[in-house]
Amino acid sequence: MKPKATLRLLLLMLGLLALTAFIAGCGGRVEAQAPAAVALDTVLPPQQAPDSGLEGVAWALVSYRNADGDMTDVLADSPITMTFEDGNASGSAGCNRYFAAYQVQDENLTFGDVAMTRMMCPDPVMEQEQAFSQDLAQVASFQVAEGELTLLDANGDPILVFAAPVQAVGATQPSLVGPVWQWQKVQYSNDAEITVDDPSKYTIQFDEDGSVTVKADCKTAVGEYTDDNGVLTINLGPTTLQYCGDDSLSDKFLTELGNVAGYVFDGDRLVLNLKMDGGNLYFLPEQPATGPQPTETPQPEPTAAPEPTVTPAAGPAPSDEMKAFAGEYKVIVPPAEADGMIIVITLNLNEDGSLTLDIDDLGAGESESYEGAWTAADGVVTASVEVDGKTEIFTMTVDEDGNLVVKGEDFALTHIDQDIPLHKQLPIPVDLSQKAYVTLDIQAGNPLDPFIVSVNGGGSLDASALGGDCRGYVNIQPVARINWQGEAEMSRVFFYSDHDPTLIVQSPDGEFHCNDDANVLLLDPSITFQNPEPGVYNIWVGSYYPDQLIPGVLVVTTREDVRVETFTLDGLIKRGPIAAVTEAPGGRAVQELVDAITNQKKDVKTLKPDKAITTRVTANGDIPAFEFDIEGQICNGFIKGTPDLAFDWKGDADQLNVFFEGDGDSTLLVVTPEGRVLCNDDASAENMNPLVTLDSPETGRYAVFVGRVSPEAPVKGKLTVTTEADAGPEASAKE
Repeated sequence: MKPKATLRLLLLMLGLLALTAFIAGCGGRVEAQAPAAVALDTVLPPQQAPDSGLEGVAWALVSYRNADGDMTDVLADSPITMTFEDGNASGSAGCNRYFAAYQVQDENLTFGDVAMTRMMCPDPVMEQEQAFSQDLAQVASFQVAEGELTLLDANGDPILVFAAPVQAVGATQPSLVGPVWQWQKVQYSNDAEITVDDPSKYTIQFDEDGSVTVKADCKTAVGEYTDDNGVLTINLGPTTLQYCGDDSLSDKFLTELGNVAGYVFDGDRLVLNLKMDGGNLYFLPEQPATGPQPTETPQPEPTAAPEPTVTPAAGPAPSDEMKAFAGEYKVIVPPAEADGMIIVITLNLNEDGSLTLDIDDLGAGESESYEGAWTAADGVVTASVEVDGKTEIFTMTVDEDGNLVVKGEDFALTHIDQDIPLHKQLPIPVDLSQKAYVTLDIQAGNPLDPFIVSVNGGGSLDASALGGDCRGYVNIQPVARINWQGEAEMSRVFFYSDHDPTLIVQSPDGEFHCNDDANVLLLDPSITFQNPEPGVYNIWVGSYYPDQLIPGVLVVTTREDVRVETFTLDGLIKRGPIAAVTEAPGGRAVQELVDAITNQKKDVKTLKPDKAITTRVTANGDIPAFEFDIEGQICNGFIKGTPDLAFDWKGDADQLNVFFEGDGDSTLLVVTPEGRVLCNDDASAENMNPLVTLDSPETGRYAVFVGRVSPEAPVKGKLTVTTEADAGPEASAKE
């Protein structure tokens, strides 16, 4: 039977018809799009608002107009709030904090650009947040009636409806500083979640002086933090080095605190947002003791006729057969296609007659969980599962190995022994038949030691399917394969990078050896083999999040002095400095820029004396301006092949000022009608916005190119051309 047909048949037997559509549609990961927003420093200046009934309270959103134009309720676990104060509206958009200037006149209400923090949350929350941001831009009027605030569009249709005030402005607000925050759970962007059994063991406290104190189970640490309007950075010093036990979350807690990028409050709950849209850490404030507890239990006051207490009847004790069959059963379904998904189905039969059914997509990080009940008699397991409010019943037989076989089909779920590595009980979900990205033949005693190769880590396969302590996300095929021959007392493999990788090595005996961090202070992984046996070693480098690319250096060595803790590339080859031979910049003809003016047939503006031209520009070009052979100067930045602005000048003026005000470091390049090229990087030593001044400008057509200094990200801003002599860009401090 083909794997795809087998999976479909199993799901059909379980009655999970709705889930098949979900699994079929999860072949690729869908990334949530951040809501349309502007940088925080572009919020409109506050406008004084009259007494309109808006201010003085914090409103809670009840419903909003979604992308389909329908009114829908706010997600229960992602509330949206709004407070009006001094001409600025602010609050939580469900995931991010937002700010927007507003103006009110009579019943008319308008909002300026919405500025938001840049955190990411699960897709439904981000879709709600994006709709909320777009709705704000459409607001034209408002109504306050019976404790309800309704915001309407230009047609008078409601688009945002807020409930009665939920909290008076000026009431006690949550504060980052002061409380001892207890860690409750971490929820990652791939929906994986870790719940903390004892939050009192994992705490963090922020002090006004910028210091932070952390308790991580049996370990403690101190450090510093910075809080810039919700953008939070935590830098911890060395921690104590006690071993807290295999089940401790101490190392995970310390690692994730170092990955924090910001925070928001959800009621009394503190939510720390992880970098790279990784997820959220959730905290609640420590509750102070209410006083000494009595040593004796107070007796209740007597009543005339106390009511008898009724103890619920206990359920039937499990039969010996149920005790024998209780446990975890699992099957790994390989992908039907080369780039398909690996599905892991886990069935837990509990002795009390309850069951859970989990279906995980290892490629997309998606999972579904269902609850049900079961019983066993005469070697047949009868189970029921609740699916969309409907009970589905199915039966399975137990084979001689203790595995469950779906009745009528040759499809078995393996009975998992917790004392045996998972990969020894189930088919390995990696593909060793494929060629590794890098293959090395290494002989012990070779003078070229350490062996170094550059590789990319990361992938979509959850390495936990290999069992043991394997973590991270890897490719199905190995990133490297080592053919090792000879004898050595020790061999070490480690990965050196700027990220948080994991490392998995399969030794010739088929065992998987895994490491996440070399120690509590070092995120790079390292695995050491004593007296390594000859044979093939398969190596995977994992990423902390799915489909995250992690470049770095894979190192294999038999030298004790080569360790990831002290490894540096600059110490491997001893050579004195050699003078570099630098080619002169240039190589592109200026005529390309002049031709751009000639080819500009439309969207040409006209500049008139005593007037100005302003336009919004996004600088996202990839052509290096410094490659053009411009006499007497070298232009900086990366520009597009067509001008960002073309204009005709026919007037008479002493000078023209061309300048750009952007949200990042930018440059300007101006081509005159005579074919001259002028460029500028910074208007002054203190201002990184560029300015080009043309004295006694000649009549004709001009072209303006806006460049970005860094090719990694676009720069957005406003381009201005004016005859005003003293005009120039607003000062923007150089980074």
